[in-house]
Amino acid sequence: MKLLEEQRRLNWLRNYSDSIVKRLDSDDLTEGAAWELLTEAKLKILERFPNSDDEYHLIYERRFRRVLLRHGFALPLYDDTAIGN
Repeated sequence: MKLLEEQRRLNWLRNYSDSIVKRLDSDDLTEGAAWELLTEAKLKILERFPNSDDEYHLIYERRFRRVLLRHGFALPLYDDTAIGN
């Protein structure tokens, strides 16, 4: 049962992060809206996966940053003043 629950959590994470990427990739997203979206995303992900800040930074934040860079946004995502800190 524990393995099934972990698989559900990972499926949620994959689907949620994919939805964030799709929203970030929309042409009408402003830098401010992207910042708000990523703030909410980080909080939701770390709420479901507590004590996973490093993993979030290494995997999801970098993935989100690549999408932002394609649109010319260079938001500071990982430091003491960044999202969710």
